[in-house]
Amino acid sequence: MNNFYNIRNASYAFAFTYDFKKKYVIDLTYRLDGSSANGPVDPYTKNPSVGFRWNITKEDWIANHTSKWLDQASLRMSVGQNIYPIGNLEDIYGKYNPSGFYNNQPRIGIDFGRVPNPNLLPKKVLQYNLGFDASLFNSHLDITFDTYYKAVTNDLVSINLPNTLAFGSFQSNDGAISNYGYELALTIRPLKQSAKLKWTINVNGALNYDVLTKLPAIFNGQYIDISNSNGLDITGQFLAKRVGRNSLSNYLFTNQGVYASTAQVPVDPVRGIRMRNLVSNNTLYSYQGGDARIQDLNGDYVIDVRDRTVTGNTQPLITGGFSNTLGYGQFSLNVYCSYTAVRSVLNNSLAQRLVALSNPFGTNAVPTPGNLRIWRGAGDAGATYANVYNYAHETYLNNFRGEQTLWQEDGSYFKINQATLSYNLPKDLVKRLGLNAIRTTFTASNLAVFTPYSGPNVENVNNLGKDIDGAYPNPRTYTLGLNVNF
Repeated sequence: MNNFYNIRNASYAFAFTYDFKKKYVIDLTYRLDGSSANGPVDPYTKNPSVGFRWNITKEDWIANHTSKWLDQASLRMSVGQNIYPIGNLEDIYGKYNPSGFYNNQPRIGIDFGRVPNPNLLPKKVLQYNLGFDASLFNSHLDITFDTYYKAVTNDLVSINLPNTLAFGSFQSNDGAISNYGYELALTIRPLKQSAKLKWTINVNGALNYDVLTKLPAIFNGQYIDISNSNGLDITGQFLAKRVGRNSLSNYLFTNQGVYASTAQVPVDPVRGIRMRNLVSNNTLYSYQGGDARIQDLNGDYVIDVRDRTVTGNTQPLITGGFSNTLGYGQFSLNVYCSYTAVRSVLNNSLAQRLVALSNPFGTNAVPTPGNLRIWRGAGDAGATYANVYNYAHETYLNNFRGEQTLWQEDGSYFKINQATLSYNLPKDLVKRLGLNAIRTTFTASNLAVFTPYSGPNVENVNNLGKDIDGAYPNPRTYTLGLNVNF
């Protein structure tokens, strides 16, 4: 290694498999990984794993009682550890930059942006798996079930240091998260194998949880992360990382509707002034009829960062797919669908439109559709959205801020992704033409989406579930194909 960017790695691996009469199979592996990015404390990591498979139907005492309906069944168990570096050499040894000359000699000084951490450890992942495979009723039903638990420790967390210290930040190993879940796949063939009509149904689904289990002590169990802080009101996102719950929750203001009139706005009984936004000493920031009713969680009659709350989950809890294939003679039809359930999506596409509409000098303002219940005047108690036309007042209140529960919606959906109809020309006809096979296909993609989400497209969101309307809509396409084998 001749510089701090030149990482060296060395690995040694061992694997052993034992099979006893096709009944019991055991797999043992061991890997020793050395990396200069692991740091000087322990440059080598040990990664063992053990897997065991029991083919249940190979047991005579089971096969004798189940052979009429159980074709094959097996139980799988495994446990393994994987440790790998997540930092870089700068995190461990620091970064050094040229810093001028002294006595005509170049000087090299440490970069104070980040304090080096020579005790930085690699990330450790320990995972347990339990699985079951079975084929029943002469292959009419195939089942695959898996459950897992994964514990991740020594995760990398960047800590911003106080400005009284020389360095700006510090890389810590005090992050930990646990993942667990269940996965099920079914293959169903409801018709007899001798039937002219062939029908195969494939269904799969996964239920996945994640729980944040540790943060550096300085965070006191919660850390508010800001994703993409540029243009925070719309494109940025506040994420609450709180120990004991899902690791990527939204951190939003709670929207409770719209004030029907100024008389509904809470008044501070001590100072006699109405609820205000951000500051307490300027009447221009006071709420009035037609403004968003934001919950004042701490009861100080000022809506500020202390009134945000943890809500929702940016990651889907349930995902899966569905495939249906029919075949009759030379024809076949395949329909593929997918689904996602229990996911929070922020409809900031709508927020962008209302923000643009509330700016009378903007060039991107688009009239809103009539089905949006925007506040219409004093006494309008059924409004969902604040008064968008009080232009001067809106500059102080920011009623359409992106970080509020008004935009958080259910991102569940069921989508018919693709349908393909195909036809294989008869073999005798193909042979007369001197060819091996001819197949024609007609495919329709992006057929339909069923979702409670009101935004443009529930799929066109970023990986944190935020719809910022920055992508083209998914087109519906129709494709006619011809495959010829010579």
